[in-house]
Parts: sequence; structure tokens; C-alpha cells
Amino acid sequence: MNMKRSIQKGFTLIELMIVVAILGILAVIAIPAYNDYVIRSKVAELINVGSAAKTAISEYVITNGAFPTGTTSGGFSLVSTNLVTSMTYSSATGAVTINASPTNVGATMAIVLTPSTNASGAVTWACTATGSSQYAPASCR
Repeated sequence: MNMKRSIQKGFTLIELMIVVAILGILAVIAIPAYNDYVIRSKVAELINVGSAAKTAISEYVITNGAFPTGTTSGGFSLVSTNLVTSMTYSSATGAVTINASPTNVGATMAIVLTPSTNASGAVTWACTATGSSQYAPASCR
């Protein structure tokens, strides 16, 4: 009797099932992490929207020794974009509040940029986040 050896070609069913299971596990871990990353990048853009106001307020405080009474005297405007529902300015504290659009950002939150001056007149800014602060940059938590 002459027996031929058959050479296996391709993958067995169990090997394919293991690969599908591994891909499923990776997807379960990766998709939520990716969504968090996307929300964090949009929140970083909120801070960038407020940077023009920060610069204008800082220049005004260094020049005049007080916070601007409004956006016109401060030389900046309150911006509204698809990620920003509203932006407000407090002339009492100099704080700029940037409210995120929950539908476009993916989280309900606000970024508050608050200035303070030291003895030499330099302006430093503190960042705080309200709402879904887990998506805020580390400097705002």
C-alpha cells in the first residue's frame, strides 16, 4: 500500500477563531481609549480658543495695572465655534470661561482661565475645568 502524505494548506478553524477572539479583545480595549483621546483633543482646542483672550488681557494688565472693563477695552473678542457654545469674560476677576458644546466635543464641561498678578506685575494663568474634568489637560485638573 502506498500512502501519500497530505500537506496542510491554510489555517484550521480553531486558529481562525483564536485570531478573531484576540481581535475582539483588542477592539473592546482600543475603541473606548480612542474615544477618550478624541474628546481630549477637542478640549485642548477649547484652551487654544481662549489663548487670544489670555494674551490680550495679560498685555492690558501689564500696561494699565488692572483688568479690562470689557472685551472692547481689552482688545479681544468672545469666540463661538462649533466646539464652543459660549465664552464669557468677568471684568472683576479677569477670568475667561469657555463652555464646550456637549454634542460636538462629546462631554459637558467648561474651562475657566483665571489670571493673577505677582508683586512684579507679571500675569500668570490658572486653568480649572468643571463638568467632565477627566477629559481636561493635566494642567486644568
